[in-house]
Amino acid sequence: DDDDDDDDDDDGNLGRGLGGGDGEDDEELLALNVGEAPTPTEQRTSEGQGGGGADSEVGVDSEGTSEGEKATVSPPPKRQISITNEKFKEIAAMLGRYLNKRAEAGSESEVWGDVVQWYLEEKVDAFEDVAAMESEKAIVDRVIRRLLADRTVLIQIGIPDPSKPEDEARIALHPSIDARAL
Repeated sequence: DDDDDDDDDDDGNLGRGLGGGDGEDDEELLALNVGEAPTPTEQRTSEGQGGGGADSEVGVDSEGTSEGEKATVSPPPKRQISITNEKFKEIAAMLGRYLNKRAEAGSESEVWGDVVQWYLEEKVDAFEDVAAMESEKAIVDRVIRRLLADRTVLIQIGIPDPSKPEDEARIALHPSIDARAL
């Protein structure tokens, strides 16, 4: 599938091409998923809506629970946020410069949540309301996750502790990153 190949190319370019590139892909969108995936029940109810009685065909009652399934509070459906490659690079570069500055000041790593808080404080004038700030926070968290997963720009310090919130993890700029290129 050509779309899958393009996504793989974007993943490689985004993490490694922070300081350069030909700019051709700057207008491409980077999809960031936020929240949890819909449960099979949510998928069945959304497929059945508007179909005039399709709920009964898949065994889903009017409350969205299937036969034999207890009603539970399910997580919200996954939202997709898209940002341009240019914005991704801008966020990654700001975070990289900040982490480099902190490293030069003697700090080996920073707490993820503190890095996000610093970013939001730097951009505070750009937010129209709290919802815009929360949306930007979700984007920055996703950018950090992506940079950590790529392991070419950011690294996590120490062993991840699944019992702690993600934003308590310590992160640092990858030692192979040339801070002058950020």
